[in-house]
Amino acid sequence: MPPKIAVAIASVQPAHLLDDRDVTHQCWADRTDFSFMLRTMLELGVTLTMGSDAPVSPLDPGVAVTLLGGRIVHDAR
Repeated sequence: MPPKIAVAIASVQPAHLLDDRDVTHQCWADRTDFSFMLRTMLELGVTLTMGSDAPVSPLDPGVAVTLLGGRIVHDAR
């Protein structure tokens, strides 16, 4: 029997890194290390797709790409 292959695709909204930052620290300070674990998902082979979550967050793909790129670089350090 061939091994089972799991495929995961996650739709992420990088703008929430800014939108939810304050409330995350205020309400779940002990859990912030486990939020937005984008680098971990990539390392586990999860395909990340990005959305804007507009109109809740601004519809600006440049902001999303910048936040996602900065977060992944920061997490890797």
